[in-house]
Amino acid sequence: MTEKRPLAEAIFRWLADQNAVIEALTRLGIPQRAIIEIGNGFCCVLPGHDERRPSAALYRGDNGLILYACWHGRSGTGPDWYFPAEVLASQAYGKAVKLNRPELAAWTLRQLVEIGFLAPAPVPYVDLPAGATQAVSKVYEGFRLLLGCKWLHTPGAPSAFSWRFASAWCDVTYRLAGDAIKYLLGSGHLLPAGKQTRRGRELTVFLPGTVRDVTIRKVKTVFPGAREIHAEDDN
Repeated sequence: MTEKRPLAEAIFRWLADQNAVIEALTRLGIPQRAIIEIGNGFCCVLPGHDERRPSAALYRGDNGLILYACWHGRSGTGPDWYFPAEVLASQAYGKAVKLNRPELAAWTLRQLVEIGFLAPAPVPYVDLPAGATQAVSKVYEGFRLLLGCKWLHTPGAPSAFSWRFASAWCDVTYRLAGDAIKYLLGSGHLLPAGKQTRRGRELTVFLPGTVRDVTIRKVKTVFPGAREIHAEDDN
């Protein structure tokens, strides 16, 4: 038998813990009955799928994975399939979304961290100044949570952090997410750490700034390029 990768191992440990499964899925609005009795229908919890007649159900694949099946608006065809983390992300984005592999890993780890099944990896950071807005604080905390999740399987690696993703991940508007990212770049709390190419697109990746980075920015009124440095896809 081949050894499972750390993320896959965590997922299968979660799937084997009925109480943890119930905790994670009830947070999505899925009735406990439908979690305990896999296959029972319930009203879809995806954004924009308001309904009176149940069109969703959970199923277990042959490999043990739990999948969310949605028949909303589909007649005579099979369901749309979602991983539980895609349901969480959809609720954050305000619309049904499918995730690429890096995004799916991040949202899955977040799901397990939020129920206390996993502890996030420690992420060094510098406190924000007292005058930072609530949106800046939420985005900075969200970025640290993102790294705390990702570093469980890719320790120390920088991450993309687009305005669109930050808006959903941190529960702020797109504009506030962008303004907060620009502020954090300007203050040195968010540091560009290179480029990554995904699906043919070059993305800026980031790390938390150090005390030295923040101190240097304090003597500058504008961080060169702060308004230009933001990726718009993939995390």
